[in-house]
Amino acid sequence: MRNYKLYKKIQTYVFIFILLVTSGCISTCRNDKEYCATRYPVLLVHGVAFRDETFIIRYWGNIPSFLGKNGARVFTGKQQAYGTIKSNALQLKARVNEILSETGSEKVNIIAHSRGGLESRYMISMLGMESKVASLTTLATPHLGSSMADYIIKNIADKQLIGVILDFYAKIIGDTNPESLNAGIELTTYKMQQFNKTVKDSGSVYYQSYACAIDKNFSNPFWKAMYNKIAEKEGVNDGLVSVKSAKWGNFRGVVSCDGKPLVTHADIVGMHFLSGEDCFDAEKFMRDIVHELKVSGY
Repeated sequence: MRNYKLYKKIQTYVFIFILLVTSGCISTCRNDKEYCATRYPVLLVHGVAFRDETFIIRYWGNIPSFLGKNGARVFTGKQQAYGTIKSNALQLKARVNEILSETGSEKVNIIAHSRGGLESRYMISMLGMESKVASLTTLATPHLGSSMADYIIKNIADKQLIGVILDFYAKIIGDTNPESLNAGIELTTYKMQQFNKTVKDSGSVYYQSYACAIDKNFSNPFWKAMYNKIAEKEGVNDGLVSVKSAKWGNFRGVVSCDGKPLVTHADIVGMHFLSGEDCFDAEKFMRDIVHELKVSGY
């Protein structure tokens, strides 16, 4: 009798445990399918030196498919790796119109990394696209320029040769009309001062931004060296862009890895192969951004 009562008690606990776990899973699974179901499609816009996808690298990794599984309609910008801000903005304009035609939506939500944020800003304000963009979220975008770009442009001995080499690389990965030297010059602090005087935000678009950061103790020596160089001029940075420069619109903060400064300029979008540090969950980060856009009505 005692063994029978003990058996029934254990059976009851096991049943309750399974019920709780199953209920939680059902709730989570049900919600996940709509978690990122924004009112408007999501357009991911990449940064300089890469394309969305080449025979070697997928810029966004599994982020598009991950967002799609959570209910988002996701597209990529398909602009050039080394186009100028204006030329890439023209490509983005065509891409947005293509997406709107395909989906029947009135607007898009843009999430742009690095230089892609500048191209998106230019498209919105200078190419008459403010009515077709609901929101722009920029990730580690050098809105005020980068002192690293200043340093590189100032210290390159043969700028034309470097430009030729980078243009050759750009054509290999799919660019049709690369302008790598001009693309680099545009990211200097002086050029961005001029840019910001001309390219004004639209009052009908919601702008928000995120930054990321490492520190002088970062394990990768290459990223550490870049961090130190930028820190001399701009303070805390991610190895390419300072926190100060990344702030634009509603600044949402500096992303970290469990509170530690271990997120490089590449890691914020999951390109961990460039830094060797993979602790930051870029997929979850992007999912939460899109979910917040959904909750906000975008």
